[in-house]
Amino acid sequence: MPIDIDIEAPADRKRALRAIAPEEASSHHSLLRRMFTAEVEFRRRLAHDDLGDDDWDPAWGEDDNYFENVYWCAWLLFLVGDPADVPAMWHAKYKVDFDLQCCFDIESMLGGGPIRTVAWLREQGMLEIADGLAQWCRDDCREQLARWSADRRHYFLGN
Repeated sequence: MPIDIDIEAPADRKRALRAIAPEEASSHHSLLRRMFTAEVEFRRRLAHDDLGDDDWDPAWGEDDNYFENVYWCAWLLFLVGDPADVPAMWHAKYKVDFDLQCCFDIESMLGGGPIRTVAWLREQGMLEIADGLAQWCRDDCREQLARWSADRRHYFLGN
């Protein structure tokens, strides 16, 4: 299912996220990556007050209407399970704003499995991120990740 979207418009990203069935997330991987980048930049601009009144489109509504977009997109990327998405998520959690640092779930970064993800990060020389996620490799956390994903599904979709 192709999704027509103006990647720069938060309302379009919100609509697109809701149109992607979780079971079809992998077929929208490229779009999800672009939307995640746009969501993080949107949050950065809000946090640093770079999004002035002249740039704000009234059709977007209030900024809190789009607050959950970044988390919804991250959950869909979790379902894709590509470790290559983790550096962008790590950046979002630790380099953008206080709200993301507090509220962005580490679980979002572990869709490919903790051991596989940490190994891939180490192979890429991303040791800080690998070390930060390595604690998830100590125990079998598949059930915990499955519960987290089910909770996200219920939160976003209500089912």
